[in-house]
Amino acid sequence: MALRRILSIVLLLAAGCDAESIDPPPPIDLGMPDAMPPACIAPANTGSPATIQDAVDLLNALPEASVPCLIAALDRPLAVHATSGLISAQPAADVRNPRIFVFTDTLTLSIVPAGAGRDLLEFGEQRPDLMSLKGELFMPAEQPVGPEKPYDHVRYNADLTACGICHREEHPVVDGAHPDAYVSRQLRSLERERVGLDALRAEHANCDASADAARCAIYSAIFDHGPVIWRDFPDAMDTIYDR
Repeated sequence: MALRRILSIVLLLAAGCDAESIDPPPPIDLGMPDAMPPACIAPANTGSPATIQDAVDLLNALPEASVPCLIAALDRPLAVHATSGLISAQPAADVRNPRIFVFTDTLTLSIVPAGAGRDLLEFGEQRPDLMSLKGELFMPAEQPVGPEKPYDHVRYNADLTACGICHREEHPVVDGAHPDAYVSRQLRSLERERVGLDALRAEHANCDASADAARCAIYSAIFDHGPVIWRDFPDAMDTIYDR
């Protein structure tokens, strides 16, 4: 049964759940598409967002709403986790470009330096019982980012978000976060797919900005602004193979 479930997920993802069956908007020309602008500094007491709305507010307070600028602005030490897993709406490109989770207070962000998931910033706002409120933005985003934006793109159909394809027990929130906001079960990475902190540091050290400036900007945003530490997901959290 577990194998059948995984095959169903793979087919749904291949059918386009990463883009929820809509075409992404054209890239926004922010003047510096591949390099981090100056002064990506969070206003006082905003560098560790606890909610999706906190993160949206921080994006709107920065010089640009881009992944490198946001990650550079977060408080240090920066807690991260990385996986080469491919079964996701935001898959890793490979072991050199894994899906990287960034933990801030009760919020988890996920990014990918290259590949199909590069243009996405995903959010998981922790809720009780290993559930989380989920959202997603195309990046870079046009400012101001509206409070509805993280929830607009994850809708798959009238009854399901793209997150609900992989994350079980999805249901609407009841606390008024947003009319289109849904919570679902959190998932942890597989141990065999984890990409350690030393491997991430090596990618940063060896990144060639002349070959891929946007990729290097993400690694620079992670490692060039203070201490970075590793964090594991709780062992009690399911993997995608658990029912």
